[in-house]
Amino acid sequence: MEEWISMAEYMKRYSLGYETVKNMIYKKELEVRETPGRTIQN
Repeated sequence: MEEWISMAEYMKRYSLGYETVKNMIYKKELEVRETPGRTIQN
């Protein structure tokens, strides 16, 4: 079963930092779907 959680929740749940998670998204290790009003800063 798939679960959609926020990037902040993912960082908290797996004790990872913002840059680490951002790099995982960039490397396609995680799926990301942006929601209105929220963007990932480069």
